[in-house]
Amino acid sequence: MSGDMHPALHHVQQPPQEAPPAVAPMRFLGTVRMMGGLMHAYDMGDGLALLRPVSPLGLEARREWVVPLKGVLRALEQSA
Repeated sequence: MSGDMHPALHHVQQPPQEAPPAVAPMRFLGTVRMMGGLMHAYDMGDGLALLRPVSPLGLEARREWVVPLKGVLRALEQSA
């Protein structure tokens, strides 16, 4: 057979994988009454806060809201 029918194998260089962005740990701010219920508030470090509702048993619910940090800090000051 005069020609090789197999495809030539070439080294294919994988594109460099970017490192995933570092996830900064959230800082617990406290428990605040907002949005009609009791919420655990966390500072996300970027001017935003994460709110997680607290059930009557003291457990965090699965729902979450991202809100401006300024409003959460104001609510914490008023509740103190």
